[in-house]
Amino acid sequence: MKKAIIRIVVLIVFSTAAVAAVMLLNWHYARPITVKTPLIDGEIIERVELNRGELWFKDEETLASQLTQEDYLFVTGISVKANDTLVSYKEMNGGKLYSREELLAALNIYPEYWTMGGMPLKDTDYQRLWVQGVCFINGDPEKPVYMFNGAKACAVWYTYPAPHNHDININIYASPTPVKCSLDGVLQYTAEMPMSGASSVRVMFGDMDSLIGDIPAAMCVKASRWWRAFFIIGETAYQVSVSNCTQAEFIELVLSICNAPHPEKENYIDFLLK
Repeated sequence: MKKAIIRIVVLIVFSTAAVAAVMLLNWHYARPITVKTPLIDGEIIERVELNRGELWFKDEETLASQLTQEDYLFVTGISVKANDTLVSYKEMNGGKLYSREELLAALNIYPEYWTMGGMPLKDTDYQRLWVQGVCFINGDPEKPVYMFNGAKACAVWYTYPAPHNHDININIYASPTPVKCSLDGVLQYTAEMPMSGASSVRVMFGDMDSLIGDIPAAMCVKASRWWRAFFIIGETAYQVSVSNCTQAEFIELVLSICNAPHPEKENYIDFLLK
């Protein structure tokens, strides 16, 4: 009887400890990702420690050292030739048309959470944030392109242009994966070669050698003024480019995107065509 009681007590203790461990783990990963390294305006910290992860800001020389000859080859599979037919997604799903909000939600993009300088980004509703209509080359579900003032490499584009050189200029691009080319590329209709005006992701960002929580990322800086990041959350890739801001402001913007809700979603193309 005594041994049985001891076994029950041990079982209860271990069960309680296991539950506590799971709760602690869930709390750890539910916490917002924050900066631990002190940042000073006017200075560039090459390696910035986060409470979960580390950012490595690569300069142009470091980025170039990570590239191989294969990285400079033309990006394949993104050109739109003159004899191609572009078919909109609603023509392929029986006429179903999704709203801007539905498309953003399907991509797991929530701009209301994006901040910089402690303030929400301006005009993320309609004026500066565009959701590109999706078409498919020759009606092929494997060949989507995004149409806004010509074919684009990104599905969503937020831009806040600087009226003069001393103001911050922000561009945030997003697209469903897989991604081969940089998201700010423009696809040319009459491209004879598959370069189509777009550089590969690796030429732009090199290795994914930063870590934001459990999100691999690439961070680049040029001349202390131009900041760029590339990362993938779930099935959505992000490219963030900002000029004329501080390192702290840029990091805040990137972390606000990563800290936004990202519930599990079905594949974006499957969502459009169902």
